[in-house]
Amino acid sequence: MRDVGYTGIPPLSPPSSPYPCPPPSASWKYRLGNTALKIPNASVPDLVIIVSTQRGASTETAETIGSHPCAASFNELLVHSQFPTGYARYRKGSYARYLNVSKLRHDSWLSDALAVREGFCKSRPKVLLDACGDVCVVVLKMHLNNFISSATDTPWLALVTSEHTRAIIVEREGLQNYCSILSAKTTHDWGHTPDAHNQTLSSGRPCEKTKASERFVKNVQQRFFSTRSSLQRANRSWLELPFAEYIADPTAAAERMLSFIGLQRPPPKWRSICALPWCAAYRWPNAER
Repeated sequence: MRDVGYTGIPPLSPPSSPYPCPPPSASWKYRLGNTALKIPNASVPDLVIIVSTQRGASTETAETIGSHPCAASFNELLVHSQFPTGYARYRKGSYARYLNVSKLRHDSWLSDALAVREGFCKSRPKVLLDACGDVCVVVLKMHLNNFISSATDTPWLALVTSEHTRAIIVEREGLQNYCSILSAKTTHDWGHTPDAHNQTLSSGRPCEKTKASERFVKNVQQRFFSTRSSLQRANRSWLELPFAEYIADPTAAAERMLSFIGLQRPPPKWRSICALPWCAAYRWPNAER
């Protein structure tokens, strides 16, 4: 297994399921296509980057976009190929089995991400190609606290400011973010939502300012500032979605994110589909509305 590169991803096919793929039909694209899944005349990026931190709602926001029929979350492929934990939609294993990629090379994050995306998009199951056409959004997560070591990391800034990329910045208040990460490391409880947390675990530590927390906040703030400044200099638009705003109303936040990247919220039947090979259970509705 190579660290990266499009080395010939085998054609992706749906997982085995008692529910067969719907047969192609002349009305398929009309019934489910552009007007249902994509905002008319909107530009759709190749890549969406969730710019956040650990314990900053990065997984939830990435999965929200990745659950759209014409998108997929590659989670933390910038640094490893593991599936996000705690999501029943994924099979056991990792993306490496399906993408022939163990991680993207730091020095060439942008070119590697585009190459892997191209191979994935071309190899999607026919039902997705029929429904989405050339619309294929790949979502990647960036944790500014531990994926890079410098606010001016060149490969990172090249990735986030690329014309192929659209960034969604999800920033959490610094001290609360630090304490949440510290608690997760202590308890090994990395649940992505309150319901997913093990309520019997507690770090036993109050959230107090320390020298370590001050260093964390300073470094992370510098990286957010550098990212925003670079986007501005490159004349790139981005979406600000504060952590507090997301957790207050995830449904409204989902609408904002999809609109920002040019996608429609799918019709009800298609909001929880899973037609990719890493889906634990294949689900694709009939073509009728």
